Amino acid sequence: YNIGCGTGTTVNLLFSELSHIMGYARPAEYAPAKNGETYKIYLDSRRAQSELGWRPTIGLPEGLAETVAHLRAFERG
Repeated sequence: YNIGCGTGTTVNLLFSELSHIMGYARPAEYAPAKNGETYKIYLDSRRAQSELGWRPTIGLPEGLAETVAHLRAFERG
């Protein structure tokens, strides 16, 4: 199953959101795209919705913040 919020997400948006959450102040570094590199991700969760009754309840910024908090807690042990 694809699990996502149904909205396309760019690498630039992910960088921006994660930079904000983590307090990372350096600017993004850009280079020519590599063969096969992902430009935009769009997960269609309709199958999970129809077969499992699952619907997204958390948006990307909140989901990333929760993921970062979990990983930070895991690092502390």
